[in-house]
Amino acid sequence: MLTIKHYFLKDKERFEMEEVILSNSSAISRDEVYNLDDQELTQMYESFKGKEYATSAS
Repeated sequence: MLTIKHYFLKDKERFEMEEVILSNSSAISRDEVYNLDDQELTQMYESFKGKEYATSAS
């Protein structure tokens, strides 16, 4: 049986992720962040959070 995971971000979650991405990257514009779908936004957010944890652990 094929199971597909559907996950949609709540407005508050999306806003918080957008703010983290925008505050940590000068390479992406606000419009580009707004145009990301939930999965792309989550992946980008996770990559920034991973870098943040790596630098704080050092």
